[in-house]
Amino acid sequence: MIGYIVATALAIFLGQASSHLIRRLSLIVEKDDELKLVFKTLKEGFKVDYICSVINLILFNLLIYFIGPSFSCFIYMITISLLQVVFVIDYKMQLIPDTIQILLGIVGIVNVAYMGILQGFSQVLNFMLAGIIGAGIFLLLGLLGKLIFKKDGMGMGDVKLMAALGLIFGIKEILTITLVSFFISAIFSIILILTKVKELDSYIPFGPFIVIAAVAIMFTGYNLYVDLFIGMCTALSNLINDLMFKIMN
Repeated sequence: MIGYIVATALAIFLGQASSHLIRRLSLIVEKDDELKLVFKTLKEGFKVDYICSVINLILFNLLIYFIGPSFSCFIYMITISLLQVVFVIDYKMQLIPDTIQILLGIVGIVNVAYMGILQGFSQVLNFMLAGIIGAGIFLLLGLLGKLIFKKDGMGMGDVKLMAALGLIFGIKEILTITLVSFFISAIFSIILILTKVKELDSYIPFGPFIVIAAVAIMFTGYNLYVDLFIGMCTALSNLINDLMFKIMN
């Protein structure tokens, strides 16, 4: 019961903080001196907004139900609140604020330090490598996009976001987040193109897909998606084998 009470209190507080950050950062995120301006503008224009708090209220209490009150659970709560800012601003402005990247990085460092104390150097290595792998995959994709398609593939905001999330989740989880985010992105992009909401060469911000995948992994872990992926690959392989058998006979 105490866990639910704490989760509810955090949901309200962090929800208001997220709402305020969304409003303030939306005004300065495109400016080069964002990190200087953010401290000057944070105390301005505060007003109560219930949307982020309601979302947090649902998700935080579900985390307590599925995970239980633990250090990882509360790390996830803070991460969810910061990812709300990423989702909204990247969707609206195709940018991920450096302020949020730094805050996520701090959350990741705290997580790595705690896990290192609790479980030893192997866990520190796991999270550090996850940050490198997450950033590396998206950096490589961005470079390939420029090389092959002559335009930006993944932005540096996505690269830094994956680096921070790697410090929070670990290697297996960050690889699963990468897989799930691309899968969701593909489905969403196909729908938008077929409904002519977007053109084939239109830019679609990738941050929201990373956010959805990361939050999903918090509740389910990586095994569910690995099993689904293996099942899909097996079904596709069987279908191809059946088609080849029919063609050859």
